[in-house]
Amino acid sequence: MSAPFSPDARLAVPKQLRLRAEQLLKGNSIQSSMSSPLSPDVLAFLYQIASSPEGSSDALKLLHEFQVHQVELDLQFKQLETNEQELNKIVTYYRSLFALAPAAYLVTSLSGQIIEGNKAAADLLGIDQLALDDFSIVNLVDIQAKPQLQQQLQTLLEGAVRVQCELIVNCQQRGMQPMLMVANLGLDGASVQMVLFEGVSAIA
Repeated sequence: MSAPFSPDARLAVPKQLRLRAEQLLKGNSIQSSMSSPLSPDVLAFLYQIASSPEGSSDALKLLHEFQVHQVELDLQFKQLETNEQELNKIVTYYRSLFALAPAAYLVTSLSGQIIEGNKAAADLLGIDQLALDDFSIVNLVDIQAKPQLQQQLQTLLEGAVRVQCELIVNCQQRGMQPMLMVANLGLDGASVQMVLFEGVSAIA
């Protein structure tokens, strides 16, 4: 991810954009994306100024300013389109990493309510992936493990970077299974990113 613009860099962007627009106009190497960049009212105004000898030079200057401004807008629009395409690619890439990962990933609330889970998590728990958000991970664990899991989630809220504990989890058709839960607080501060490993010896 690129570093944020410094104040000096931000101030330089409009100047760079203006310079680029003037270069493109001078080289006649750009065509406006708008079919009629100057409205009839603007053209009439320019014609009125240009009709007098003393105003002709001013009209040419204004026309140039309109043209440069139009090219600046076109360049900004194209850059925004490019940025949006790149962001969509990045989002798609990381969504696929989550969805297709071989490990069982869950996103839960701080109380343990499942918000989202990948296919591996759904398969491990024996729950349809679309129905995962109907369940709470706290309610899926053995009754004796509930206080421990709730305490671990509370520890994350209190500032712990990472927590882990051994759990006995109800995997529906397969019944109760031993698992290792590893979790950290989500970037939003209101969710938990959780990984479940079947068998408490999955991680040393």
